[in-house]
Amino acid sequence: MEGSFSNYLIKYHTKRLRKIRALIDDLLENKNEVGIHKLRIEIKKIKAFYRLIESIDPGFESKKRFRQFNYIAKASNDIRDLQVILCLPEINDAKKGEFFLYLIKQRNKSLKNFNKALKNWDTNILKKTEAKVKVKIKAFGDVKIKNEINKVLAESRENMKLFSEGNEQKKVHSLHSLRKLIKEQEHNLKLFSKMADKPSVKALKKLDSLQNAIGQWHDSQKTLELIDNFMKKKKSPDLMISQLREKIGATIAVQLEKIKALQNK
Repeated sequence: MEGSFSNYLIKYHTKRLRKIRALIDDLLENKNEVGIHKLRIEIKKIKAFYRLIESIDPGFESKKRFRQFNYIAKASNDIRDLQVILCLPEINDAKKGEFFLYLIKQRNKSLKNFNKALKNWDTNILKKTEAKVKVKIKAFGDVKIKNEINKVLAESRENMKLFSEGNEQKKVHSLHSLRKLIKEQEHNLKLFSKMADKPSVKALKKLDSLQNAIGQWHDSQKTLELIDNFMKKKKSPDLMISQLREKIGATIAVQLEKIKALQNK
């Protein structure tokens, strides 16, 4: 039936915004890691969705629509990264050391930024955004949406092959970009799995494996960045931190080989 896909997209968008409102209300009353993580995921889904709408209609300007989420997204991502790093086995071995205390300090700083973002949040902006997006989606026909589904499926297959073989800095940048792109497509493929046939589900499973592998690499890479920042501030040699850096470096090498293997499947 013409317009059924458009209606589904409108309902999906409304559901996402309602969840965000509810999570923010809960977090204003009770700060907790589970709630922060759920909010972070919902915001990522909205970002992926806005990019999808922009690809159907370039006049949508996804960056402009997502701007209201930028500050709270940045703070929640920082909290998540630090929390994951604090749970790494290598970091547990370094508990009570200077670097561990440095990580705790960075996490507390991120929590402070997150609290500030929550207090400055304006729910009225969400209502305006919901109305504008609804009008935009209503103008889409099923044919246009189906074409976009096929396009995303084709891109997901191509993204499995992407990996820069250049210098290390270029490789890191390439993987960061690929990780974000895969996560975006993963959210939209989950949306499409309700609207499309089995190829969407199959593509989703492949992307999920690659996303998990790159996610683990990302956590190790962020740990290296924090170690390097800590060592710059310390300005004196630290054998334990140097050994920790070597361990993380070795872990990254193994993770990169795993990523290559998944992409060549």
